[in-house]
Amino acid sequence: VASLVERPTNLGGISRTAEVFKVGKMLVHDRKCVLHDSFKTLSLGAEKWLPMAQVPRESLADYLRLSRRSGWTVVGLEQAEGSVPLQSFTFPARCILLVGNESHGIPPDLLEEVDSCLEIPQSGVLRSLNVHVSTALVIWEHKRQQLVRC
Repeated sequence: VASLVERPTNLGGISRTAEVFKVGKMLVHDRKCVLHDSFKTLSLGAEKWLPMAQVPRESLADYLRLSRRSGWTVVGLEQAEGSVPLQSFTFPARCILLVGNESHGIPPDLLEEVDSCLEIPQSGVLRSLNVHVSTALVIWEHKRQQLVRC
């Protein structure tokens, strides 16, 4: 779920990664993001093969609640109290990944809607990866775990 991500370049990069690793669906705030040149530059047309849907930010809490009631586990990618290091997390079979806004991450009201929070261990001073890069690392780890199970 990338409905909190604002920059078309980040959305394009996330869509490309999601398509490469066969993510089931990508959710965005506004489906028109695919029309931006900067989205197209990074996506390389991923939106043609990746199912995408629109879930506006203001509907996100309801969407996450409904998904949880339907048996999905919602995992937030956020450096928060109680976050689990990515390498220690085992992804459940039915998983939704919520990624935060480029500047503000996942807001507190939406953190209340997640079952678990993940963070990517970092050693540098900045302690801040681009949302596209962070999402790519988590999608890869999810895929890696699926491959190991096979």
